[in-house]
Amino acid sequence: MPELEHCQSKRRFARTSKNNFIPQLVKHDVHERLMHRVQRHLDQVRQKANPVMKHHKARATSVSGDPLPFTNPAAHYHIAASSRDHVDITEWLGNNIDDPAIQGFLPRLKSHLLAQLHGIEYQGDEHTFTDEDIDAVLFAEDRLYKHSILHVNYTSYDLRRQQDSINPHTRADIMVLAYEDDDEGSPHPYWYA
Repeated sequence: MPELEHCQSKRRFARTSKNNFIPQLVKHDVHERLMHRVQRHLDQVRQKANPVMKHHKARATSVSGDPLPFTNPAAHYHIAASSRDHVDITEWLGNNIDDPAIQGFLPRLKSHLLAQLHGIEYQGDEHTFTDEDIDAVLFAEDRLYKHSILHVNYTSYDLRRQQDSINPHTRADIMVLAYEDDDEGSPHPYWYA
């Protein structure tokens, strides 16, 4: 019996009277299967009743079709190498011109990429490059590629290696330590994205 199934049996046993428990365990199992069947039926009914939701799910699965292989735990992150889903940078910037988050996006992106290419680790201060250096950064076919899942490897508080995934369709919110100057008042210790 696999370990997870054993844990489930122990959890079910705790819900019995411990007297003639086998029929009680079977009854719990039957109820659980019935609940799963009802849930599947409800999901099917909702999909048929709400075609917008059906379209949204179809879109999400096509975007999230980048299955990631097992990744090396020593690597900091892993993103699929797919080039299926892309955005034209010029068109995207034009469509989002009124968005304050987009102001200065392209020069900041190019500066970030230059720092990465030169091996400059981000410590809170943005490295300034010359305009010639920034203009020298070109994007192949003027495209940015979107990926559905980012796997991040990290060390947890109990010093164990962990892996987490970020998926904009299911788990889009992330929080990282902030790099703020002390002279900026009372900076918040985290950045949210």
